[in-house]
Amino acid sequence: MKISDIKISKFSNSIWNKIEKKPRPQYMNDLRILNYKDFKNFIFNEKKLKEIINNLYRGDIYIIKKAFTKNFISKLKKDFLHFTKNNKSQFFKMKENCPDFHRIIDEEVSKLYSIKAIKHSAYFFHWNGDPYKFFNSVNSRWRYLKVLGGRRYNEFEKNTPKDGIVDRIQILKYPKGGSLELHSDPYHNQRMFISVYMSRKGNDFKSGGFFAMNRHREQVDLENKIDVGDIGIGYATVKHGVKKIDENHLKGNKKNCRWFMGLYSNDSDEKKNRITARPINKN
Repeated sequence: MKISDIKISKFSNSIWNKIEKKPRPQYMNDLRILNYKDFKNFIFNEKKLKEIINNLYRGDIYIIKKAFTKNFISKLKKDFLHFTKNNKSQFFKMKENCPDFHRIIDEEVSKLYSIKAIKHSAYFFHWNGDPYKFFNSVNSRWRYLKVLGGRRYNEFEKNTPKDGIVDRIQILKYPKGGSLELHSDPYHNQRMFISVYMSRKGNDFKSGGFFAMNRHREQVDLENKIDVGDIGIGYATVKHGVKKIDENHLKGNKKNCRWFMGLYSNDSDEKKNRITARPINKN
């Protein structure tokens, strides 16, 4: 059986449709660690696939270890630095023919977004020719996650904004003081948030980072379980965010930061009443 076998997606989607009759999870339950090789095998095992789906809907977060090599992650960082050095910071709506772009999001610019964040983000789309040649490697992992989420393995890959839903790869770094406020993500296109980790706490930064809220309204710090090349997934409505990076450490050191890649199938700006992520305090 191959990842392209539509039977897997149909089975996965049928499980989701049944389980989503229950209230969607808001809080993290358990943290589960899984090797990437095992994860791929489990996608073809109906019992294991159903188990992962049920765990995600209970609020479990999975860290899938060693999904990408450290050499590949290093290349992504170099690609980001090359792209941001050779292009000015700007913004484009996701409309037809939208180019790849990057934007420095500081406190003032953050006011323009639904979610408050301090970060430097670069956005890449399939239709722009993949100038840095990383889409194939990313898609080869993303496809397993799409199937897990009940989608066809390559759904949206050939879409452009006029189709209403588009895949977007976001590579970013949170500088000293960078953060992302507590929020939940839309689940209508993609049932899970997908985080590719490009940093290690203790090496690239000292404090802050990815957290999720548990049922006791406590922020659970997950960074100590994360290494470069891991993927994190959780159901989209589980409340999560990024604590300020090195807020009280390394004064004046601008080199330390938290690197991250986000994979998401977004509503484009060609779609009326598009749905985006929402901060918790506006729910």
